[in-house]
Amino acid sequence: MNTYAFTVDGVTEEYVFTVKYTGNGLTLTSNDVIMKLRAGGSYEFEITDADGDCLPDIYEHIMGTDPGIPNTEGDGLPDGYEVLRRGQTL
Repeated sequence: MNTYAFTVDGVTEEYVFTVKYTGNGLTLTSNDVIMKLRAGGSYEFEITDADGDCLPDIYEHIMGTDPGIPNTEGDGLPDGYEVLRRGQTL
């Protein structure tokens, strides 16, 4: 396992990735992000959304919402709807 630090909007978070080598490149996997590095230099990211509220887990950690509860505030509206459609911060 390797630890990497990422900074998003001035907030630095550390993630522990498991590295898996394949015949076509390697895959770095954490709880929030899967990064696939392909032979030849191409790459892709998959971002998880454990609670299905349309707000990726990595953003929930940064914003302080619960990535395991789709409606952190309990007001009947999913976190993703409040942030992405209404522009609210929770």
